[in-house]
Amino acid sequence: LESGTRLHRKTTRQEGLFLGLEKNSDDTWEERMSTLVEAQAAVEDPLASLLDHPDNDIQWRAVETYIKRIYSPYLLDNSLKLQSAGSSILATWCYLEPVATAAAAACNMKAELHFGIMVVLQSLSQF
Repeated sequence: LESGTRLHRKTTRQEGLFLGLEKNSDDTWEERMSTLVEAQAAVEDPLASLLDHPDNDIQWRAVETYIKRIYSPYLLDNSLKLQSAGSSILATWCYLEPVATAAAAACNMKAELHFGIMVVLQSLSQF
């Protein structure tokens, strides 16, 4: 290659899943989030890389999608709440931890209710 020549690589399937996150259409966003939550590809690391995105809307969407991805299918419906805490994001949710063994399930042991919390800080220096 000559000096100054740039190579352009093709977008991978994983990166292609993130296209459209910056669009303002809620329909597009809901479809994208559902695709990411259910994707067979490993999308956790790319989602985590969006947690400090400079666009607050994308950052909020990344937090919501990341939690839904990690805790699916244990996340209780409508339990995920996101709120602003200054320049930080506070997320809380409830999930059921499944019974670990077939023996426990046979004894009618119930799944345990747990609570999750995630705080995304703009910087540790704000404390």
